[in-house]
Amino acid sequence: MVPGWGMHSGMWGEFARALARHFTLVQVELPGHGAAPSHRSWDPAEWPGEPALPEGGAFWLGWSLGGQLLTAIAARRPERVRGLVLLAANPRFVAAADWPGMDPRLFDAFRRQLREDPPATLRRFLGLIVQGAPRPVARAARRLWRSAPPPAPADLCRGLDLLARLDLRPSLREVRCPVVIVGGEGDALVPREALRRSAALFPEAHLTMVGAGGHVPFLVEPDWLADRIRTVFP
Repeated sequence: MVPGWGMHSGMWGEFARALARHFTLVQVELPGHGAAPSHRSWDPAEWPGEPALPEGGAFWLGWSLGGQLLTAIAARRPERVRGLVLLAANPRFVAAADWPGMDPRLFDAFRRQLREDPPATLRRFLGLIVQGAPRPVARAARRLWRSAPPPAPADLCRGLDLLARLDLRPSLREVRCPVVIVGGEGDALVPREALRRSAALFPEAHLTMVGAGGHVPFLVEPDWLADRIRTVFP
């Protein structure tokens, strides 16, 4: 399980407990996030979390940027993964003329704000990830996020640099395992259309949408989603 930008493994909350009824969990932090040390490179080929991932026989689950990184590794090392779960993960986060995503102008403004005021930028980001989710879920997400110190600004900037340039669309057809794509209705960061198009590019993909899920669908329906994943990966 790999969380997204600015997040840590404590964010999984009830979802991790629901998954633990079916799977043995291995939680991997992004560089400089949670208790993980910083790393000067966020290139997936040099990502320090990769060696810690289990060898063949494991199911991989990534949220947002975590899902992008796992997709890149799964395409490069297909023998290491039996199944891939992507939570609110767009293979190209920033929109292009032919692909839906975050408006490039808004993304650039977000990067500038991060350099000027990291705490305010993280507060804004927390507001974006819970947009569209029920209020109790939004409160729970903020509480979970505060359970670990925020990442250092340098690590946050490296993560945004990676989000800005990653385009994994050509790699999706190289992923040989079954893929479960999970999105949340009302997600302010990853449009539903991007998930639909992603599902069409993978050789084998199952698209599941969670009503009022926002960017945190696993916090809205943790038990149902864990059971759904177990159904696809028995």
